[in-house]
Amino acid sequence: MKDEQSPAVTSLYFPHAGKGQSVLVRFPGNRWVVVDANHTANGMSPAAVELLRGPAQEPGFEILAVILTHLHTDHYSGILELLEFCAQLAGRRRGRLGDIVKGLILPKSYDLFVQYVRDVGRPYPRWAC
Repeated sequence: MKDEQSPAVTSLYFPHAGKGQSVLVRFPGNRWVVVDANHTANGMSPAAVELLRGPAQEPGFEILAVILTHLHTDHYSGILELLEFCAQLAGRRRGRLGDIVKGLILPKSYDLFVQYVRDVGRPYPRWAC
């Protein structure tokens, strides 16, 4: 009998590979890990958000971790939209963001990222939206 909580990866997704990075890993039980979240220059939602819209409606959906590898805009620029998407989902479920996103892993230089967001108000240049 297969344990539904086993760590076996069931799927890997590489949306928009080479045009801003995101990697999504799906585990059994509709559990996910999101590595980076790019924001496309054409104003569309981040690829991670688009890919997760369907699974988010299925039972058991949760993001085990959002991992931000480094502070290049083609890796982090969609992170706020991803977290907003998850917060809205949590609100519809009468929960909190932490009920959907279990962990956020940031690079050592995350304090620079946080300060940049505070100073600029968004994690990507205005021309990118």
